[in-house]
Parts: sequence; C-alpha cells; structure tokens
Amino acid sequence: MNYQKLHDSIISTAKKRGLIKGQYKESHHILPKSMGGNNGKSNLVDLTAREHFIIHWLLKKIHNNKSMTYAFFSMTKMGNESQKRYTSHSFKYAREAMSILMSERTGEKNPLYGLTGEKSPNFGSKRSESARGNISKSMTGNMIGSRNHKSKPVKNLTTGEVFESIRQAQIKTTGNVSYAVRNGGTAGGDMYSFVDCYGNNIDQTSKLKGYMKSDKHVFSVSILNKTTGKKFNTIKEAGSSVGKTGAAISWAIKNNKTICGFEFVRTDK
Repeated sequence: MNYQKLHDSIISTAKKRGLIKGQYKESHHILPKSMGGNNGKSNLVDLTAREHFIIHWLLKKIHNNKSMTYAFFSMTKMGNESQKRYTSHSFKYAREAMSILMSERTGEKNPLYGLTGEKSPNFGSKRSESARGNISKSMTGNMIGSRNHKSKPVKNLTTGEVFESIRQAQIKTTGNVSYAVRNGGTAGGDMYSFVDCYGNNIDQTSKLKGYMKSDKHVFSVSILNKTTGKKFNTIKEAGSSVGKTGAAISWAIKNNKTICGFEFVRTDK
C-alpha cells in the first residue's frame, strides 16, 4: 500500500473542504512540528477525529521514527472518552509500536547506560534543604494509622481494648473516636483515651462535653439589626429573622447593603 499517497489524498480532500462547521474537529499540522513544521495557516488543516487518527497512523508507517511513534501513541490516550477514534487493532498496533521503541532504549542502547555516581546527570540532589523538608512534611501528612509517626495508641476505657491509632479504633464503632479522645466525650457509648508505650492513659487538656456550635463557637459573631435595634447571637439567627441565610446577611454587611429593607452590622459580644 502506498501510505504517502493515501496520506496526501486525505490532506488534499480536507483542504478543499475547508472549515468543518457544526461538528467536532481537530487542527492538524500538515508538516509535523518535530520535522520543521510551523503554526502558519498554510501548514494547518481541520480534520475529523477519525481522519486525524488515521493521518498519524500513516505518518508512523511512512517515517517510522521516534517522534511519529510518540505522536501516534498519544492519539490512543483519550482526553474525552466520548470521542472514540480507534479500533482494537489500531490500539494494539500503537501499543506494540511504543513497546518496541522503548525496548530499543534499554541496556547498552540507553544513553545513560554505564553512567553512575558523579558521571550520571541525575547525581546529587536538585532540591534545596527547605524543599526536601516540605516534601517530608507533605508525605507525613499522607501517612495514616500506625505508619504516621504522629499517631498514638488509643485505648477503649470501657472494654480495655487498645488500638494502634484512632483510625483503627474508629473501625469498631459508629461514634466519633477522635472527639471522644480529645474532648472527654463518648463514642458509641464508650470512653477512649490516648495511651503511652506503657499503656498509661494520657490526659487531654480539653474536657468539652459536646461540639461547639452557634453562639458557643469561637468564630461566631453578634449581629445587630440597626433598623429595629434587635440583636442576634449569630449571623444565622439574623438571617432567619428576615427569611434569609447567614451568607446573605454577611454579603449585605460587607457591601454596605440593606436586605429586605433592614440594615445589619456586626457588634462586639
């Protein structure tokens, strides 16, 4: 089969057709950029998704080089799964072509073969001490359970069972173990506590009996309806008084607007 002739025929037909209106299209470089092509109008042509895939398949067959192999392989990596443009045979061919290319760069054929220690371009850290520290912290944040050096053993004070972390204890109850441990409450009817390596309970400073909410919350603010003179403990209460949300009241205060004909302001408790 004359792949070049087929390639030129598809490009010629697309150029005569001009812009594709009312349907999905993709812009293609007639002379690939890796081979010296540019973004000029004369080097661009609109193709359907299927045409674009076939053209890159043909370019791979015609040139059979690294850049065309990569370009053809990338056509099988769908950004939008609804845009199907390859068959099982073409997908198989693309994968095999990429596999062959990669296998040709292993062992002594790899440009980095035999380069070790200071001879290797990857020798030495390319990151600063600060950057390495930040990476270490981020990795620690992703570690869970006993793998996190910050995790502590947790004991169910009711049953006496000891768990290696809050997460492990949480698996056996429907309550909030973290709240129970840190605030002296219960989880699933049981009390919990951190314990040290000897099994001794570690007292927590906070002994709250419930979650902080409404006017008890540290971030709550008092709101005054300047029009009526009525004061509210929370922004949510102020919103409910006029049939609006707390967010609406917050917006009105920040933008010096009235809401439902009323003017609201924040006040000190």
